[in-house]
Parts: sequence; C-alpha cells; structure tokens
Amino acid sequence: MTVLALIATLLIEQARPLPDHAAPGRLLDALIDFVEHNLNAGRRAHGRIAWLVIVVPAVLGSIAVHYALAHFSALFALLFDIGILYLTMGFRQFSHHFTDIHRALVDHDLPRARALMREWRGRPADELNSVEIARLAIEEAFAASHHHVFAVLFCFALMPGPSGAVLYRLALALRTRWAPLASGDGQGFGNFAQGAFRLIDWLPLRMTATGFAIVGNFEDAIYCWRKQAGHWRDPADGINRDPNKGFGSPFPGGANVLMLDGSVKFLRNTTDPRFLKALSTPAGAELTGVAAPRWTGRLPAVGERVLSVESVGKHLPIAFSGGLVL
Repeated sequence: MTVLALIATLLIEQARPLPDHAAPGRLLDALIDFVEHNLNAGRRAHGRIAWLVIVVPAVLGSIAVHYALAHFSALFALLFDIGILYLTMGFRQFSHHFTDIHRALVDHDLPRARALMREWRGRPADELNSVEIARLAIEEAFAASHHHVFAVLFCFALMPGPSGAVLYRLALALRTRWAPLASGDGQGFGNFAQGAFRLIDWLPLRMTATGFAIVGNFEDAIYCWRKQAGHWRDPADGINRDPNKGFGSPFPGGANVLMLDGSVKFLRNTTDPRFLKALSTPAGAELTGVAAPRWTGRLPAVGERVLSVESVGKHLPIAFSGGLVL
C-alpha cells in the first residue's frame, strides 16, 4: 500500500501540483499564528509546548484516521494516505523557480535571472554573475527536493500511515516560521522548533545525501567521506594540543584564526574546546563572547604577535586557522 500511495501521489503531483498559497497552507499558517499568539511568552519552554500542541494531535490523528479507514476498507485508507502525502510534498511549487532561472540564463538575460534568484531566496542577488546564479539555483533545487520530496517520502515510508509525512512537514513549517524567534542562548521561543527539526531531519538528510552520491559520482563521494573526513579539524581537540588535530599553528601558546568578518584573532591554547566549538558553527546560535583584537599602545617588534584576547560578545564563526604572525 505504501508503494501504491507513493506512485499515485507522484503522478498526481506531477500532473496537478498544489498551488503556492493553497487553502491547506493558509490554514496551517493561521493555526501557527494562533498558537504563537496565545503561547509565545518568549521562552524555550513555551516554544516546546506550542510545538507539541500543533504536532502531536496532527500526527496521532493521522494514525487514528488511517487505521479507522483501513478497518472498513483498505481502499479508503489508501486514498487518505495519498491525500495527506499530496498535501505534504509539493516540490512543483518550487521547481518553476529553477526552470525560470535556467531559461533566463540560456537566453543570456542576467538581470532577469538575478531578479528571479532574489525572489526565490529572498536575498539580494544584484552582484551575482551567471556562474554564481547557476550554482545557487542548483543548491536551492537540491535543498527544496530534499525538504519537499525525499525527506517526506522517507518519513512516510518509515512511520505508520501518513504520520511520518505529517510529522516532517509540520516540523519543517514550525522551524521556518519560528526561526526568527530563536535566541542566541538557546532559550528563545523558536529554539525548540529548531532543535526538534534537526533531530527529525538527521536520518532523512543523510539518506538524501547518500542517494545523490549514488546517482552522482559515487566513487568520489565515498573517497571524500573515507579519506578526507578524518582530516577535518575537530574543535573539541582544542588549540595546539596535538599538531595533527584541532586548531593549531607552528607557534606555541595558541593560534591566530581568521573570522568570517575578515578579522584575525589570537586564541590561546587554554581556550575551552566548548567555546571553540561554538565559534566554529555557522548557524548554531550560541553566545560565545568572541575574542577581539586590542591595541597594546606600542608598535610591535619584528615577528611579535600583538593580538590579545578580550570578550566583546560577538558571534563570528571561524573560517580557518593558521600561523599568522604580525
């Protein structure tokens, strides 16, 4: 029955994709707004309650309806599963962006391609060239195909009835809507939705990546995972504690690191690895108190390092580390 539901849903979605602002989507937005308005007191605990209020009844209800219909007729249960899966997928809602951008690039209409990319991503694209637009379009298409096809199908096949598709779609919607309400200390209203979605998406995301590796260049993908992943620096190994691990430099006492704002900071080898790990995540929303350069009041001698550490409460992830000497 699961296979039949998947095939039927894909055919229906291909022939008649759900519009961008269909009634089910508007109802879900209204429900999220209502729950947020009544339960949002700005804390993580309230976000957890709001998430459970929306997700748990929907997931349990989909299971109950599925088995109730299956008790009378397997056909009714199949039709219900197809309907739920159709409402929770919707890749065709986003694929037209990729198609339109591709057509604009083929026609050498760069201004239109930039406008379409800006509309799709919601970010400025006026400075992008054609190569950058093509790369971003492919990246966005991969992400959309994962969120709206592969992950939904995987969860649908994994859980009873259509509950997996309902769970994933609601978790994604709540993560997206409540992301601005997350706080850097992890205690904001939107933080629980972010963490819950990361947990739910952990396995589907890796299954999608494996699928792309198999249909792409499988040998190169496996080689990178087996040979190169072991050389990635782990912030948990600290600074200069092992010349083959962590963040280090050929100089004792610490290392200069390049931050994503272009500045260079000196981090001592006494830096807490947990602090270093927080600095190394591009979207972890941790409060770190990043080290900032401070003028020492005199010119340095040749080869002398003049960057010292002081907490200024910024959040600037590390790009890479190296033995830079001022």
